[in-house]
Amino acid sequence: MGYGLLESGSKLPHSKGMLLGMAGRGYVLAGGGSRRMGSDKALLVWGGKTLLQRAVETLESLGLEVAVITGAGRRFPSLTVRRLEDELPGRGPLGGLHSALRDSEGEPCYLLACDLPLIPGKLFQMMERLRQDCDCVVPSDSRGRLHPLCAVYSQRCLPEVERLLKSSRTGMHDLAQSKAVKTRIISPGGHGLEDVAFTNINTLEDFENLNRLQL
Repeated sequence: MGYGLLESGSKLPHSKGMLLGMAGRGYVLAGGGSRRMGSDKALLVWGGKTLLQRAVETLESLGLEVAVITGAGRRFPSLTVRRLEDELPGRGPLGGLHSALRDSEGEPCYLLACDLPLIPGKLFQMMERLRQDCDCVVPSDSRGRLHPLCAVYSQRCLPEVERLLKSSRTGMHDLAQSKAVKTRIISPGGHGLEDVAFTNINTLEDFENLNRLQL
């Protein structure tokens, strides 16, 4: 499948440029319908900030130019970064990635869904150091589950993204598992990143559990 796996505890290559900001562009996915939540989860406030604001700040902390990908007609009045309307509404996160790759002018895309509020910038730093000889870098948790909504994608993924969208296969895992792209899977647990970092907020119960976390 074109997979490469960085085992837990493997030594990460050092990149001096990481201290100066990373090459590429950051994209926050905020186009979901939030049907399971019952209200717009991007606007949920946790720790004094909306989930959307937290995602934007995570990517901005890496020195990236950030844009928020939203559904048609969605507006966020307090948004301080560029808003990018999804070119293919209703096609899920893969459609959002398509918009990001089309917008990025050939630069790597650092993708983060707004409903992953505990993802730290250091995860993207790990992935940036390992992206040079592959098409995308996707983290996995200790159970081996892939998390493609906090990952790095190169422009080389665009043809396969378009092929999948035309075939109505719109799952992000379809891309990560495609033989047409070289995917590197990293296991960041060996570098101090626990599974809780991948906490996903889809329901009111998820949000209530987030508020109970002792971080």
